[in-house]
Amino acid sequence: MKAISLKPPWPYAIFHLEKDVENRTWKWENYGLTIIHASKTWDEAGYYFIKDELGLYVPSKHLHAHGALVGIINIYGIVKEFGSKWFFGPYGYLLKDPEEFKQPIPYRGERGFFDVADETIHNR
Repeated sequence: MKAISLKPPWPYAIFHLEKDVENRTWKWENYGLTIIHASKTWDEAGYYFIKDELGLYVPSKHLHAHGALVGIINIYGIVKEFGSKWFFGPYGYLLKDPEEFKQPIPYRGERGFFDVADETIHNR
């Protein structure tokens, strides 16, 4: 299955704050179920954007998974414009049906989309 790494706190926003689009500077047209990997790198600016600009609760850094597979999302399209508070482009991968794993699965991420063996997430 394909996976994509996101810097925390963005995975939290997908699974807990109804983030419905993932912004990228590059276009990829491989839709369907995709594993979300929480990278080891924390996005401090993203944390304050969610907390201060959007006024939403986000747990502090140490409460997020880092360097782990954390859930599955369905990517069902790509847009260049979208009426969501989460969209700022230039490309937006449309997200639906988020399913967070019961426990994060330690895993080394990669840039772009990467492959994860199905048996890795078998007992999610």
